[in-house]
This record gives sequence, C-alpha cells and structure tokens, in this order.
Amino acid sequence: MTTAEKIRALIEKSGKSQNVFAKSVGIYPSSFSKYLNSDSFSMKMIHRIADALEMPYSELLPDDTKDIAPVVFGYLEYRGDVFKIKDLKGLKKFVDKVEADMARMNLKQVKLPKQKPISLEDIDLSKVEEYDATNVAVRSFRHGFDVVEDSVFSLGNMCSGYPFLLCGEPFNNSEAAYIAGMFSLDTETHLKIQKLLQDNDDGYAAKKEIRKRYEVLARSKEDWNQFNVEWMKFVVWSKCKGNKSFANLLMKIPDEVMIVENSTGMTGNTANFWGCFNPELEAIRDAKEQLFLKKNPKAKKEALIVERNKWHNFGTWRGVNEMGKILKMCSICLRHGFEMPINIELLNSKHIHLLGKELHL
Repeated sequence: MTTAEKIRALIEKSGKSQNVFAKSVGIYPSSFSKYLNSDSFSMKMIHRIADALEMPYSELLPDDTKDIAPVVFGYLEYRGDVFKIKDLKGLKKFVDKVEADMARMNLKQVKLPKQKPISLEDIDLSKVEEYDATNVAVRSFRHGFDVVEDSVFSLGNMCSGYPFLLCGEPFNNSEAAYIAGMFSLDTETHLKIQKLLQDNDDGYAAKKEIRKRYEVLARSKEDWNQFNVEWMKFVVWSKCKGNKSFANLLMKIPDEVMIVENSTGMTGNTANFWGCFNPELEAIRDAKEQLFLKKNPKAKKEALIVERNKWHNFGTWRGVNEMGKILKMCSICLRHGFEMPINIELLNSKHIHLLGKELHL
C-alpha cells in the first residue's frame, strides 16, 4: 500500500469526512486533498499526521520503503517525568539525556589552583564578568535557606532575619530599604509607600506587591538608574553596620573567594545585571541531588540544599554580578577595617527623602 492508500483507510476507519480528518491532523483541507490525490506526502507531513494520530510514522510509509527505522513508540518514566517516545530519533534523544545525567552524577569536584586575594581595586561594578569556576573560587547564593560548607549563606536582599537601621529608620530587610529609594520623592504619597515598605517583613512581597503596585509613582527610570547602584551599596553597607549577624556571614568569606548571586533560569530584565548565569553548574547540581536521593530516599529539603551547594567548581558564571560584587566589597571592608567606597556626593545630589526627611549623608 502507498501512503495515500493507508491514509484513505484511516479516514474510512475514523468515520470522518476527508475535510474534517484533514483539520484533525492540522492540514488545510485543500492542501490535504492535493497531497492525497498525488500521493505526494513529504516525510515532514507524514510525521505531522502520525503525531496527530499518536501512531509511529513508519506505519504511514509505503510498503515498499527500504531501510525503515525500527518502530519505536511508547512512554518512559525518568526522574518523576513521563517522556513520550514517538520514533527512534526521540529514543536516542532520551538515551542521550540519561547518559548526560549519569556522566554528571559521576563527576568529581575540580581542584582549584591557589587563589590570590581579591582587593577592592579588582572589582569593577560596570564590567560584564565571566568567572570560570574551574579556575576561580566562587561561592553562590540564591535562597534564604542556602547552606554552603556548613555555614548559612543567606546573603540576598530578600532574606529575612537581618533587621537594621537605615539613617536611623528601622527596616526588616534590605530589599524593602532598597525599594524605598525608588520612592524617595518629597510627597505624602511617597511617604505612605515608604511606610508600607518599612513595615514589610517579606522582601519578596516588597518587590512583587508593593513595588509593582506603585511602580508608576517611582522616580523616573533615567533618574533612578543614575544612582540605584550607589544606593544599593549604601543600603547593604548600612545593613552590615547595623546587623552583627549579617556582618559575621560576610566576614567568614575568605578574600580569595568571589561572591555570586545565582540568577540561572531567572527571566527578569535585571537578572543578568544583579546576578550571573551558570546553567552547566545547575545541571550538575540537579544530577548530584538525584544521586543523593537514590541513596537517601527520605532526605529532607534541608539536606538536599546542603548537597547541592557542595558542588561549585564547574561551568562558567556570566553576568555583571552587581549584587555579588557589592557584597564582596562589603566583605573585604569588614575583614580589613575599611570604609565602604560610596559616592555620597551623588546620593546627596539626588535629594533623597526617607520617611519625611531629606537625607544629608
């Protein structure tokens, strides 16, 4: 039988008209009629029809076709996901994925060369970075519950538990304090927004709810972008000086270790500005987590986090890493008794109002 004869048989079996059948497999009826009458179905078209009918494409090939690929059709479960296999190509893709995961599971931690201490002069806040994690000592943070080398690594702005004073005003997290700078104009409305931020104890909510709700009232983007990095430096340094526990976290980080905010997979406009991407490392961490779960099926979430964060020295981090750099600068200053370099003149020139008062820093 030819392809056209096989398809006509399927149409008859379905009980549908030719036009309805054509639409059900995603082909315009007029085009379908042309292909059927001339028996001129391309391989791409055969695959499309077979996919729509959930059948192996080889069943639609002419009987006299030579070197037909073995029929492969079914479902495979892997790591909690079900994969639909429609042909030999799909099976090979699945096998390649499993083999890649197995290779990642068997990787050993790379031994780094001896590192040089990082100084303030080494940090360029305007530069797009590439940190080769097989040569540079990098420690990344992402969540408030991160644990790295048996130490809490809750360095992000949204992390709770580190209240501090900003110019004498209490804030529960540095994300809310940073956002207060966006709404630092001298109006009653902006004062009310800042009070909402001051009372907020959830950095994520400060960003996703308060900031988003009032974004049209924020300083202009052009104005804000002129001083937002210096404001972030000022906020985080105030947090260091005002919360001993947070300062102690940074003081534990050796001078030779670079800090990175892990924004891999995030899609926000500034994800690759404040942080860095390293998809290769995340894939390895996923595989190592699966291996750990095989050996410890009852492992709790906290144990999985510790296991993931054991793996550092793989892949390349890419991004500006503004947040990581600011935290590294704070760490260096705290460890060596330096004052954080902040452009106070720029901040004062912006007439920043915080909770009813203009700041004179």
